[in-house]
This record gives sequence, C-alpha cells and structure tokens, in this order.
Amino acid sequence: MEKKSNTKLSTRLLIAIVSISVVGLLLAFVAINIFVRQTIYNNIMAATHAEMSTYATQINNIFVNNTYIMNSFISATESMGRENLPAIARRFEEEYNFISLPAAGFTVDSAFVSTGAWIPDPATWVLEERPWFVDGLAAGGEVAFTAPYVSAVPPNPLILSIVRHRPQFEGGAVFAIDITLDNVIALLNTYSVPGNGYLFLLDNENNIIFHPDPVMSASATGLRNISEFPNYSPILPLLDVDYGITTFTNSNG
Repeated sequence: MEKKSNTKLSTRLLIAIVSISVVGLLLAFVAINIFVRQTIYNNIMAATHAEMSTYATQINNIFVNNTYIMNSFISATESMGRENLPAIARRFEEEYNFISLPAAGFTVDSAFVSTGAWIPDPATWVLEERPWFVDGLAAGGEVAFTAPYVSAVPPNPLILSIVRHRPQFEGGAVFAIDITLDNVIALLNTYSVPGNGYLFLLDNENNIIFHPDPVMSASATGLRNISEFPNYSPILPLLDVDYGITTFTNSNG
C-alpha cells in the first residue's frame, strides 16, 4: 500500500511539474511576444518620428531660405534707393521662379512700388487696408509670413506673403514678396510614410494647405479647415504640442 501511494504521489508531482512548466512556458512566450511586439512598435514609431522630423526640417528650410531672399531684396533696395526698386524687383523675379510681385508700401505717401507689371486701382485699393501691410507693421521689424490664400489667377496656386517693416527707409516702408507654395507641395508629394500612411500640412489657423485627398485640399474656392472634418477631431489637441500620438479614422473611413 505504501508503494502504491508513493507511485500516485510521484505521478501527481510529475503532472504538477509538467503543468507548471507548460504554464511557465506559456507565460514566458506571452511575455516575450508582448515585449518583442512592443519593441518593434517602439522602433517603428521612433524611426517614423525621426523621418517626419527630417521632413519638417526640410519644409522649414524652405521658409528660412525665403527669409534670406527677403532680406537680400531689402538690402539691395535700401542701398540703391526707392527709384531703383522696380528694376531690383524684376531681377529677383527672374532669379527665383517661386516668388512674385516683390514690392514695398510706403507709409509716407501710401505709395505701392513694385515691378510695374501690376498697378493697383487707387479708387478701390487702399494700402493701409491690405493684410500684408497690416501684418508687416504688426511684426515690429521682424520678418513675418501672412496667412496662405488661394490666388484668384488661374491655375489658382496657393500663395503666402513674406513681409518686413523698415521704418527708417524713406520715411517708413513695408516690404513684401508673394511666394507660391507649389515647391512645398511638390516636396510633400515625394515623402512616404510607413504602413500606407500619409502626410498633410496645416497653417496656424488649422486650414489645410496640403492633403492627399483632393476633397480636403485647397481649391479655387479657397482653403478648408481641418475642423470641418469631425473624424479628424482627435488630432486637434496635438496641434499645440511638438509631438504626440493619437488614433482617428481617416478621410476614407
């Protein structure tokens, strides 16, 4: 009887040891699987973040370069005088195919001086009411960018103006250059995002500058705001931070 009891006890111990081993292996497999999946996820997110940061830097450099162009335009005009501004403006237009209408508005006489290719109608066009002129004065001498807008001239490119107030020049002047965003959009179209992802670009007012979905992109009728699309509402809090992650349903569901 004692031998039989020992046999049964050994069998139970063996079963218990095997069960513990199987459970341990399962737990280890689950833990390793979770760890590996989390590691892979973290690596993908880190790589994607680094890639997106590179893209953002490249886009930012376009605007930095435009700042240099503006300052060069101002320096050339200030050194050669207001009377030479039309010739200088034409030279800059020829040099940079993505800029148009380099100009200055003068506070002393409300004059608008540019290439001469376009002359505003004084009956309907008031310098002091133009958004670029107002923004230039408000920037306090710093280079500033106006809000983007859709050009009324076909093929209706997206335009923004870079402006700077120079109070010491000819009694005060606001310099301005219109910049087409075609090169920015072309650059965005070359970028790729892992996992069938996509990029879109907003301005400071959350208007959509670029989106791969034509319905959401700018058209001749103007810009659309991201807030018009409820499925994108989860991303709105991210617009106030440098980096963040959220979940949302894209425009195609």
